[in-house]
Amino acid sequence: NENPISAKQVYIDRELDFAILSIDPKLIPKEAVNAELECKLTYNQGDNTVAFGHPYGKDFTITRGIISGIRYEKLASFESIQTDTPINPGNSGGPLISIKSGKVIGMSSFGLEGSEGLNFAIPSIHLCKIIELFEQGKDPSPLDFKVLFASNDNLGQHLKVSTLLNKNSKLKVGDTIVSVNGEKVTNPTHLSTATRGLNNVKLDVIRDNKNIS
Repeated sequence: NENPISAKQVYIDRELDFAILSIDPKLIPKEAVNAELECKLTYNQGDNTVAFGHPYGKDFTITRGIISGIRYEKLASFESIQTDTPINPGNSGGPLISIKSGKVIGMSSFGLEGSEGLNFAIPSIHLCKIIELFEQGKDPSPLDFKVLFASNDNLGQHLKVSTLLNKNSKLKVGDTIVSVNGEKVTNPTHLSTATRGLNNVKLDVIRDNKNIS
């Protein structure tokens, strides 16, 4: 279908650079197939992947690669699937698909200019939570703890409070958040996903080498 389909933005997530669009179902071509999202972490380092998109304006192009790693990417400020699947301008926003399952495991985000094989996609598990809450009529925005975090790449720690933006915060500089309502979190994207749709949460933190709630 070469004719553009009008769409309306119904939710924008600035943290993940992600939007939900609404279109008239009558405008969906009859031959269109629904792309199923993978909402569980079933994909691993080394898995084969393909990306669909319109790189440099080329229609419906497919490129192939593997998952190089899944980690918090400070450059993007969100957790990413690193892949050598080429993600060129025009692929952003398109699906990253697992060859093994045929499901969408990520949304292509960006590639590092001048690099070879350094491309990034947002894991689908974080997008699934947003879509699920939106379909339930709930606000899928994450809680704002009004703090800044420091990262230790060597230890893979990204939730150590470095700055308080609210003097009345129950958190203190030096605290490391380890779980939300009993769910383990290791980076700000995990923290956001675990708190979406909630107003109050129980945080377990390490403070002065002691575990407190």
